[in-house]
Amino acid sequence: MKIVVIGGSGLIGKKLVSNLRQQRHEVLAASPSTGVNAVTGEGLAEALNGAQVVVDVANAPSWEDKAVLEFFETSGRNLLAAETAAGVKHHVALSVVGTDRLLASGYFRAKMAQEKLRYKAAFHPILFELLPEKFTLPQLYNLYTGVYDTVLDKRNFTRKILSTKLLIKQKEKEKEGSKKGAFYYKLDKRRYDSAFHSFLNFIPNPDNLK
Repeated sequence: MKIVVIGGSGLIGKKLVSNLRQQRHEVLAASPSTGVNAVTGEGLAEALNGAQVVVDVANAPSWEDKAVLEFFETSGRNLLAAETAAGVKHHVALSVVGTDRLLASGYFRAKMAQEKLRYKAAFHPILFELLPEKFTLPQLYNLYTGVYDTVLDKRNFTRKILSTKLLIKQKEKEKEGSKKGAFYYKLDKRRYDSAFHSFLNFIPNPDNLK
């Protein structure tokens, strides 16, 4: 099994890489010093090629509020997009117990943002597996609102979904729901694999769920 450890040359990363190699896993210690930068995206595609698991134990070089938030959000999005494109099956990230009770700290607010990003990414592929190959925008809307038990403005939802340009409009219409009918759409899987984060804003944060 190939495992990529992001932050593999750091304090925790070195120990993790050593332990995994002792268990005879194929391990790549990924860090800027080895040519893999999760913030810029440099080397990610090559590093994740053939990997089954990614473990993210990277830490921000600066704990200044704005810098640390940008680090975890940017690296998180780049990692999740690269993992989707590479077909990585498992993403594991170093977390901190009680993060939600320490939000006075900019560092822990950034860690919470990282948690929420992983939560969204974990659920998003599942949503499209629940849809048929061809689906209407009302079907997509009903799925979102049903799964997350939330209310969304239909027009705004439709406008934002189409703005991602990750749906392919079909010529056929579904005419059972209304006289006018609703066009079918398909997910552009190639574009989704490289830019699926465009959809993440449609997933409610866990603390907003009923």
